[in-house]
Amino acid sequence: MLFSELKQYKKAENSYKQAIDLEIAGAANSLAWFYFETIQQDKKAEALTLAHSAVADNPSFACLHTLATVALWNDEINIARESIEKILLAESWQQDSNEKAFIDLLILLLAKGQTNLFDRWQQQFDLADRLKPLYYAFLNLVPEKYPNQLLRMGSELKQTVDEILEKIAAYQEKY
Repeated sequence: MLFSELKQYKKAENSYKQAIDLEIAGAANSLAWFYFETIQQDKKAEALTLAHSAVADNPSFACLHTLATVALWNDEINIARESIEKILLAESWQQDSNEKAFIDLLILLLAKGQTNLFDRWQQQFDLADRLKPLYYAFLNLVPEKYPNQLLRMGSELKQTVDEILEKIAAYQEKY
């Protein structure tokens, strides 16, 4: 939204709220995402409520992604887990337009220390092949669990894996 890009956050928020009042599809999801993106700590709980509402109206990848992201931001791990599992089961994350956003969601999951969930899903849904750099970043976080697997990482992946690890560290501070 233009106001958001111009950093006129109050105007952006009011525009989203007007869109919600007019029952414009996706407005609740957009406002929840806006609160997350602009790191409005005082709006975390409201963002979660909005994201729940958006999923109830439209359980699409975008709405489930927002709900999972905002749930992680609120440290509501079970809500995030349920939403991510729905995304994984629907396989909607595998569409090119969704894959980058899904990877970013999993990076936030790892930043929140949820390595056991990631491990379970990488085994259950065979994510290691499809998301190889993210998988090796995960292995860096739990070297004692799979000590030999990390040795298999090719040197061509090192820079990408390092960038993911940096993003995990940044998300740990930010969210």
